[in-house]
Amino acid sequence: MSNPVFPGSLKKVLDNCLEKGERPAALLIDMQEGPFGKRHREGAYPLLNHKIFRQREMLRQVLKRNIPLYLVESSRKENGPTLSYLRQSIKYAGGKVTTITKQSYSACKDTSLESMLDKKGITTLLLMGWHANVCVLETARSVYKKYKIITAPSVVIGDAWNQSEEIPREKSTELFDKFYFNHCQVYDDLWRLEEGINAHFSQGQKPAVLLIDMQNGLKKRRGPFGLHYGGTSQTLFERFTKQINRQKEILQYAKAVDLSIAVVEFFPRYDGKTISDLREIVENYSKTKFFSKEHKNAFKYTTGLEDFFSPQQPLVVMGFSSVDCVLETVVDALERKHPILTSPTVVCPTEMNAEKQIIPTVFEPSYFSYYDRCLVYSF
Repeated sequence: MSNPVFPGSLKKVLDNCLEKGERPAALLIDMQEGPFGKRHREGAYPLLNHKIFRQREMLRQVLKRNIPLYLVESSRKENGPTLSYLRQSIKYAGGKVTTITKQSYSACKDTSLESMLDKKGITTLLLMGWHANVCVLETARSVYKKYKIITAPSVVIGDAWNQSEEIPREKSTELFDKFYFNHCQVYDDLWRLEEGINAHFSQGQKPAVLLIDMQNGLKKRRGPFGLHYGGTSQTLFERFTKQINRQKEILQYAKAVDLSIAVVEFFPRYDGKTISDLREIVENYSKTKFFSKEHKNAFKYTTGLEDFFSPQQPLVVMGFSSVDCVLETVVDALERKHPILTSPTVVCPTEMNAEKQIIPTVFEPSYFSYYDRCLVYSF
């Protein structure tokens, strides 16, 4: 019998808590430079980076809702402070946090955390961090009778953080101690772009889709813009299969809900047309328009693209690559007051990340100031 996992995302759960008058708080436990800093920067462990990315996104959601956030850190000197990658995200989100130093497994043992929670009238705790079956578990054990505990496997690191392959989502809960399922609420934590699109519909806004540079050059050893990508036998097109399949889903969904679609191609006479997998979905759709560009930024020197969109219309941005053309376009779109919806699963990464298949770290920390102004979904 499979473990009971509540459907839906932690983001929605937090909104429901607030609507019901509950007082949630979030704990990030032991995500420190000592155990993870070097490993995270080297990108050698996709599962670890995947979970850290999810934690970062969850921190943003917490701070956006003005939910109290506590960084719980082990007192061991060699562990150092909380990961700079996560602290940067908190900084750019403009959030205020409280740091708790602990000497035991539980964040509440011999610390002032519990009294702080009580003073704020906290009723619900969102748990994130490391380790799933040690410090996070012992924290949950110590307070589950007093607070409602919510969590998700995607924001808690367990025994398998050093796996070379990501554990399938449907099996990720198997790494959790049974205690979580008996006394806590464990959620799916699947934030989909479709949810974001629907949210804009409910606010009376109709997004448009912007697909950037997904061209036949991806099938060659020399990719878009004539850049050399190491001459490996595996083409960029093959490496980006996950992103392309997800882009196909979004394009099909966009057609189903009657969204406009702009397809931008960089020097098509050199890099070819948009790949057939994507072109076949949109080319006969009445609300698709193709544009040619000669600059990284899709809005610069591209005749008619801005006129294709309504003023301040939300844009679902997909394409290649995360730190070149997509980034430059996102920066300009934000300046034009377009809300941005995107996800690492629809934006092809740099070659380095593609080689290691580290999809969730597409949006590098140096670009926080831009992507933190977007709505970034994890799927």
